[in-house]
Amino acid sequence: EQENLVRLQDELTEKMIALLATGLVEDNILKTTTKDALYGKKLLASNADALIDIIGLAQHIKNQAEELGNFPQAYLTLLNNIISGLKTIRQEKIDAIDKIQGTIMKPTPVDYNLFSIEVLNDRMVTHLERDILYLIKITNRQKMDRVMDLEDQLSELTETLQEEFENLKNKKSPLNSNQLKSKLDQIQQTLKQLMEKLAQQNQSMPDEFLNSKSYKSMNMEEMMASVEKIQDLANQGKMDEAMEQLKKMAEELRKFAEQLNQAESSMEEMVDTEMMEQLNESTQELKDMEKKQREIIKKTSEINQELRQKQSKKFESLVKKFFEELKKDVESIRSILDDDKNYLNEHSAMKKLSKLLEKESALNQEIQSLGQETIDSSLKDSLAKNFAELKDRQRQLSSTLSEMNSLRAMGLQEFKEKLPELQKKYDSLKELAELNELNEFNLLFKSTYPEVFRWQGNIQASRNENITGKISDDLKKVTRLNGEISKKLGSLKRSTEASNDSLLSKEEKSKLQKMAEQEKSMRGKTEGMQKQFSKMNQKNPLLPPSLAQNMQMAGKNLQRAESRLQGNQVQRSIESENKALKQIQEAQSMLSEMKKSGSQMSQQGKQQNQLRLGTGSRRDSRRGGAVRMQKEKVLLPSDDQYKVPSEFREDILDAMKKQTPKNYEQLVNEYYRELVQ
Repeated sequence: EQENLVRLQDELTEKMIALLATGLVEDNILKTTTKDALYGKKLLASNADALIDIIGLAQHIKNQAEELGNFPQAYLTLLNNIISGLKTIRQEKIDAIDKIQGTIMKPTPVDYNLFSIEVLNDRMVTHLERDILYLIKITNRQKMDRVMDLEDQLSELTETLQEEFENLKNKKSPLNSNQLKSKLDQIQQTLKQLMEKLAQQNQSMPDEFLNSKSYKSMNMEEMMASVEKIQDLANQGKMDEAMEQLKKMAEELRKFAEQLNQAESSMEEMVDTEMMEQLNESTQELKDMEKKQREIIKKTSEINQELRQKQSKKFESLVKKFFEELKKDVESIRSILDDDKNYLNEHSAMKKLSKLLEKESALNQEIQSLGQETIDSSLKDSLAKNFAELKDRQRQLSSTLSEMNSLRAMGLQEFKEKLPELQKKYDSLKELAELNELNEFNLLFKSTYPEVFRWQGNIQASRNENITGKISDDLKKVTRLNGEISKKLGSLKRSTEASNDSLLSKEEKSKLQKMAEQEKSMRGKTEGMQKQFSKMNQKNPLLPPSLAQNMQMAGKNLQRAESRLQGNQVQRSIESENKALKQIQEAQSMLSEMKKSGSQMSQQGKQQNQLRLGTGSRRDSRRGGAVRMQKEKVLLPSDDQYKVPSEFREDILDAMKKQTPKNYEQLVNEYYRELVQ
C-alpha cells in the first residue's frame, strides 16, 4: 500500500512538472508577444483542466494516507496545502475565463487586459515550483526509508546465517540444506529489492555515495554468485570456507550500511536551518506567553472569587428569590415535556408507527438473510423458493414503508426518541437552580434553549396536524418560559456587573488595568507571529496555514480580554483569557508536531532535518552505520595544507568584481565565501 502511495506521488510530481513546464513556456509568450482574448481563454481552460486532474490525484493520495495512518502531520499538511492552493488558483482561472467570455464579441472594457492572465500564470508557476520541490523531497525520503528497512532485513538475515554456520561448525546442530537454501534465497531476494530501490534513488542520492567504493562494489551478479558459492561450500561440508565467504559478504554489507547512513543523513532537509531556528524561537516565545497568560488568569480568578463573595452578600436576598423563580419556570417546562411524552406514547397513530417500525426492522433482517441464502443457493434447487420468499419480503417492506409514510408522523417519532435527552437537561437545570449555581445553570441553559427552538421548527413543518397541534402548542409554551428564564438571567447579570465598580477595591482595579496592559503587549506579539507564520507558510508548505490563523484568533481573544479588563468585567474577561490561552497552547502543539516531523537528533547529537514517513521501523544502530564506523587513521590537514594559495584568492576576487546574474547572486556569494575562508 505504501509503495503504491509513493508511485502515486511520483505520478503527481510528473503531472505538476508538466503543468509547470507549460506555465514557464506561456510566461515567456505572454511577456514577449501580443495575444488576443481567445488565446487567453484557451490557455486558462487548459490550465484549469490540468489543475483539476492534479487536485484529484493529490486528494486521492491524502485520503489513502489518512486511511493507512502513521503518517506525520507535516506530510498531510503538504498535501492539504497543495490541494487548497491549487484549488484557489483554479477558481481564479475559471473566474478569469468568465470575465473573458463576457468580452468576446463585445467592446473590451477599459479595465480588462491580458495582464491578469500573466499574473495568474506567475502565481501558478510559483506555487507549483514550491510544491514540486517539497513533494520530491518527501517522496525521496520515503524511498530512502524503504531502502534502509531492506538493508536492516539483509543484515538480520546475514547475522542469522552466521550464527547457524557457527553452530554447524561447532556441531551444535545438523546441516539442514533446505533451511539453509531458504535463508540464502531470502538474502538474494532482499538484495535484489534493495538494489532496485537504490536504482530509483539515484537522482536524490549524493555524489559521495554514488561514487563510493562500497556502492560500486555492490555488484548484483557478484553478490548473487557469492550467495550461491556459500550454498555450494556448505553442501560440500566446507563450513570454514563457507563461513569465510559469508564473513566477506557481511563485511561488504556493513561498509555499505555505513555509506547508506551517511547518504541518509546528507539528504535534503525538509525544514532549513533558518526556519528551524525561527520555529524554536517561536516555541519559546509561545511558552513565555502561556506562562504569562496563566498568571493573568490566576490573578483574574482570584479577584473574581473575591468579587463573587461580595456580590453574594449584597445580592443574597435577590439571588435567593431569583433561583426560586427559575426553579418554578424549569418545573413548569418539565411538567409540559412529561405530558408530551405520555401523549406521544399513548396516541394511536404513534403506537401504530412504533409497530410498523418494528416490522420494518424485522423485514430488513429477513431480506438480508434471504438475500445471502439466495446467493448461496444459486446452483441449487432451492434457488427459486428463496428468490420467491425474498421478493415477498420486499413487497411487504414496500407496503410497510408506504403505510408509515401515510401516517406522516416520522418527525414526531424523532422528537419522541430525543425527548428523554431534553428532559434530562431540564432535570439538571432544576438541580442547579436548587444549588444556586448560576454559572453552571447559565452554561447548560445556553445549549438547551436553541434545541427547543429547533424542535419547534421541525414540529411545525410536520404534516400531521392531528398530532402536531398539541405538541406545537406545548413547545411554544416552553419557548415562552425559556424566554422568561433568559430575561431573568440577563437582568441578574447586568445587576451584578453594574456593581463591579462599587465592589472592586482600588487595588483590584489597578491590578485589572495592569493585566489589560499585559494582554495588549501579548496581542502585539501574536500579530507579529501571525505575519511571520504566514511568510513561513509561503516558503515552506509543510507549515500549516492554521498556525497563522490560530495566532490571529489568539490576538482577537487577547483584545477582548484587554477591553473587558479595562471595563472591570471580571467574569467575562476570564472567558476571553481562557480562549486565548487555549489558542496559544494549540499553536505550541502545532509547532511541536512540525518540529518532530521536520527534525530529529542524530546519535552524534547533531541536528538533522529528517522526516520518517509512513510505517516502518527505524534501523537498529547496532548494525552498521555511523555507530559502527570502522576505526581508521585519518590524516588531518595542517594549517599550510589548508591555506588557499594567494594567486587563487586573487582570481576569485577578480571574478567577484564581475556582474552576477540576479537570481544567482546569493548562491555565488556563498560559494566564494566558502572558498576563501
